[in-house]
Amino acid sequence: YNDNQIGYETVQMHEVGHNLGLHHSGEGTAEYADTTDVMGYSAGAHEKSRCFNAEKMHDLGWFTDREKQFDPAMNMDETFVTKLIGVNDYANSTTDHTLVLSVFQSHKSTESLYMTYNRAEGITADTGEAANKV
Repeated sequence: YNDNQIGYETVQMHEVGHNLGLHHSGEGTAEYADTTDVMGYSAGAHEKSRCFNAEKMHDLGWFTDREKQFDPAMNMDETFVTKLIGVNDYANSTTDHTLVLSVFQSHKSTESLYMTYNRAEGITADTGEAANKV
């Protein structure tokens, strides 16, 4: 560990993520590039409020009561509508809300897309990118 960085909360949560079996959060071939998530790159001490991204929340089994799955290949003639929320909205949400949306194709079982609303407030206030966007 880097003696200076191990004191940062996001670095500690990154290491806890590894202990929970999580891998880095990257984009394309860049292993740490997803800065919406503590498993990606963290700039340090000023970033105290960052959480796990939608894929990691899915992998951990968190918020399963607000996770929905959609397979476009199986629902080609249907319109899918949901109210996507951020993790900070969970306490005030109902079953009409979706915190984690898993989009997958049943014939490609290893490829999924996980989405959430990246609200930049509360425990995700210091998101590194895509603040207040899906």
